[in-house]
Amino acid sequence: MNPFRSLMNDGKDETKDRLSLAIKRLEIHKITLKGIRERLERRYEDLQIMATRECGKDRSIAKIYDEECSELRSAIQTVAASELTLTQVTIRLGTLKDIGEIIHHLSSALKIMKEISSSMSKLRPSLEGIVDDFNSTMNTTLVELKGIPTPIDINIETKDGTDIVERAIRYVEEKAMEEEISEPILSRDYEAEKRVTVLATGEAIDEPELLNHSNIDEAIMDYIRNRKGEFSFSEVSTLLNIPMDEVKRSILRLLTEDRKA
Repeated sequence: MNPFRSLMNDGKDETKDRLSLAIKRLEIHKITLKGIRERLERRYEDLQIMATRECGKDRSIAKIYDEECSELRSAIQTVAASELTLTQVTIRLGTLKDIGEIIHHLSSALKIMKEISSSMSKLRPSLEGIVDDFNSTMNTTLVELKGIPTPIDINIETKDGTDIVERAIRYVEEKAMEEEISEPILSRDYEAEKRVTVLATGEAIDEPELLNHSNIDEAIMDYIRNRKGEFSFSEVSTLLNIPMDEVKRSILRLLTEDRKA
């Protein structure tokens, strides 16, 4: 069994705690062995000194000391080897702890990446559909906006002609003040009787005719009176067969005259 995989399966915190505890316990044993080795080394040195002293006096006693020194030397070597082994194991466990933490994070990151990949694969078609719908709607809206006519019809019902002029001119006055109003050249006069008849009946003029300012203003006032306050820029423009801008200028003149009065 792969030890790294088993460490990873135990979980991040539990693995770190187990390895940290094992390292601490091994460090304690290593310190204990070091103390034993140092004590054996001191005893070995003492026996060496005693064997040297007895060597000239009694060789049998000196031989006993010498044999004991050999045993101590073997024990010291065994303890030293054990210390090295514990040191190696401690270092390896520290490395395993770090590797286990790395594997844990990599495994978690890989799991998240797989979840994101699955979610994105499901989300992408929906997202593409939303984007397509948005683009289609936006394009349709722009096309419709381009087709909106610039003239604006204002239908309002008032009590008399003066009131309709005051209310309908708000839009016209704002637009007219932004540009210099040029006086058009009008070459023909419109017959007042025919104009009143046309506005009263709602019939359109058969052929284009140009009116002077006073006739246009009077015709619009007749339209307002005959319609009992109902007013439409586009209808007036169609009935009089004059440009929309001229209708707006006439309304502006009527407002100015009414204010002066």
